[in-house]
Amino acid sequence: QTQSEKPSIAVLPFDNMSNDPEQEYFADGITEDLITALSRLRYLNVIARNTVSAYKGQSPDIIQVGKNLKVRYVVEGSIRRLGTRTRINIQLIDGQNGGHLWAEKFDRDIEDAFELQDEIVDSMFQALSPVLLQDEWARTVNAPIEDLNSMELAHRAVWHFMRHQKDDFSEAIKLADKSINLDSNTPIAWAVKGAAGASNEVLGFTNEKQDNISCVKKALSLSPSDPLSHAFLGHVYNNIGDDGNAIAAYREALSLNPNLILGLMGLGWTLIFSGSYVEGQKVLERAIKNSPRDPLMGRVYFALAASHFIQENNQEALTYINRSVEMNSQFPARIFQIIVYNEMGDINNSNKLLEGFRIDYPNVSVKKFNDNWLLRGIFRDRFNEGMIKVGLL
Repeated sequence: QTQSEKPSIAVLPFDNMSNDPEQEYFADGITEDLITALSRLRYLNVIARNTVSAYKGQSPDIIQVGKNLKVRYVVEGSIRRLGTRTRINIQLIDGQNGGHLWAEKFDRDIEDAFELQDEIVDSMFQALSPVLLQDEWARTVNAPIEDLNSMELAHRAVWHFMRHQKDDFSEAIKLADKSINLDSNTPIAWAVKGAAGASNEVLGFTNEKQDNISCVKKALSLSPSDPLSHAFLGHVYNNIGDDGNAIAAYREALSLNPNLILGLMGLGWTLIFSGSYVEGQKVLERAIKNSPRDPLMGRVYFALAASHFIQENNQEALTYINRSVEMNSQFPARIFQIIVYNEMGDINNSNKLLEGFRIDYPNVSVKKFNDNWLLRGIFRDRFNEGMIKVGLL
């Protein structure tokens, strides 16, 4: 096994469950287009159509398929015509143990077969790609570091970044460096190194500086169409207060993968803090709908709280900031929670939370906070005023 070896996936020919022979062409087209779409994921090797075509019309044992093709993942599906509607079932299976990782069904009216095929394949790809990525991250978490290749180290680094906790940013950088040392052409390692470095610096967790933008741009030079790398670039720009470039990078990420949680969170966050509250709220509500349990939801709730706070909807702001703190967000969420309680006149809760915060973060002040975290516009003014009111001078 080489240090950059990637896991493989096979898309078996979709079964035509109808008596209509025309649906056979439709099933073949879905299979071929899904193979093409999955080939855009740089962290996977996709088995060629000619190879998997040998399984057409069969019901093979998935574990045996995994062994024969040496694949980690197997996709299988079926198509059934129901009057004027078509139902497509698809499932993702672990090729090593036969376990079901994900399944979905798509029901569509039949109008234009080619348009339907494009729309269905796009929907399947957008639903399937984050499941594959999450599974890759999860596989690396408990494995011994020395057993991981470059790509797996990069996935583990991303997992730490997505947890978004203090020690995780430094761990993500360390793992990214290990990945780069094994194979300097692993794009996501460069991208997550830059993103984790930006978070580490803006939250004041390190005094070490690195060229975070250059790290992510290195990733994009290796993989220009990787949506996660574009989202990481947006994250770095956002952390240095460059809203225009951040929004452009997030939009590019979402053009490549409309359901990318980091893209949705980042775009919504940046829109809100640059003054586009309504548009930002809509983007973040979409993020919640798509990934309600994602670790990044803490930041989504923070931004929604900020939007309502700016618009003086303090009750809504309190609802969202409480959710953010419950999601184990970073310390700014705890400050924000204290400020909102104080603004609503609930001095008891505000003082109680402030007492606990000062024990955990005795050196936080308005100046030190603003030296690191680049707040913008009306929110910065109200947040700073709130910190002064509660005594975080």
